[in-house]
Amino acid sequence: MKNLLLICKLLLIAEFVMAQSNWSPIGPVGSPSVLPDTDNQDGTGRLHSIAFHPTNANIFYVGTAYGGLWKTTNGGAAWSNTSVNLDKQIPVTGIGDILIDYDDPSTIYVSTGEPDDLMFNPSVGIYKSTDGGATFNLTPLTFSYSDNKHVCRMVMHPYDPAIMFAATTDGVYKTTDGWVTKSLVKSNPNIGSPSGTFRGIDFKPGILQGNPQTLYASSNEVWKSTDDGSTWTPVTGTGTGLDWTGSDFTGKLFRTINVIATNSDMAYARISVGDRDVWPNYQNNKASFLYQYDSSTGSWTNLNLPLNSNVGSESFFHAFIVRPNTTDIFAGTVSISRKLSTETTFADWSDYQPPGDVHADIHDLAIQPQTDELFACTDGGLFKYTGDLGAASYDLWIVIKL
Repeated sequence: MKNLLLICKLLLIAEFVMAQSNWSPIGPVGSPSVLPDTDNQDGTGRLHSIAFHPTNANIFYVGTAYGGLWKTTNGGAAWSNTSVNLDKQIPVTGIGDILIDYDDPSTIYVSTGEPDDLMFNPSVGIYKSTDGGATFNLTPLTFSYSDNKHVCRMVMHPYDPAIMFAATTDGVYKTTDGWVTKSLVKSNPNIGSPSGTFRGIDFKPGILQGNPQTLYASSNEVWKSTDDGSTWTPVTGTGTGLDWTGSDFTGKLFRTINVIATNSDMAYARISVGDRDVWPNYQNNKASFLYQYDSSTGSWTNLNLPLNSNVGSESFFHAFIVRPNTTDIFAGTVSISRKLSTETTFADWSDYQPPGDVHADIHDLAIQPQTDELFACTDGGLFKYTGDLGAASYDLWIVIKL
């Protein structure tokens, strides 16, 4: 009875805190329950990715670690599992990344498995839907589950949605026909090591249509291509300001990097390092950093993430985003930190400590183009920030029930 009373009190306190901080849950709904004949629980948990419909702000999709692909058509008020009959359509329940065709939003691409080879659910490749997620078919980019390979990130060409790139355990794959065919345009230099997996890839924005596009990709280095992915050159190393010889990197057995590009001159790299590359010991002596690259000078600058973003960071916490048309940066590991264009340092933007406003462990951050709202995929579901992203306060988070 005492335990029951304590639980009721804690629930009331949590409900009060959520009300005071303008947070409300948006999914999934319901408490986990024990599955028949097992000690496992169903219910909600880790999310890896989110993708928005290009014109309808009420439609978006989320990818889960073990629960498939979920879709909402009313801004998160209700959800449907679009990867039903997973044993017939998609043989693994993890969804790593999601792309939506901006010319035909009924066409969707999902990468299977968890988006990092230091995690537990391997990929079987990329699946494609042409009916808004009702059915899926496997593309030629396919793996065997026993290969223990991962698709970490996918990007779509800014002017031709049939052209895409995928950062994977093998390296960088490219398609020019919507994954009817594929080619490996940059191989993994360290097959078998987490340091060699390509985790990040992004197009440099602002290049005019008809010109060769520039991409950045990251494995244990950051690579740049200025010819639509045909050739790649490292932009890290001796003389760049990010040459792995500093005290933050020496003695570490592995490093993992995510990269995004912003305006015509800037790119950013999120770097995690550690003493081991095998679970669970890879967590030893780990740290996380965020560097800014100026392509006009070819140099990197450490942006000095706050201590709270480094403590407890794992090599698979690479989430960060730069707000479009600004240099406002949001970075997540255990919690979320923010640095505005007008600021020189990062500050906490969420709190995972009880009672907390955003669940710990941030796996993806995304800004909805139509609403300028920030979404966070965490180990405890989906959260949305409903206030002004440039305001001083960060108590306007809500949790979205799936």
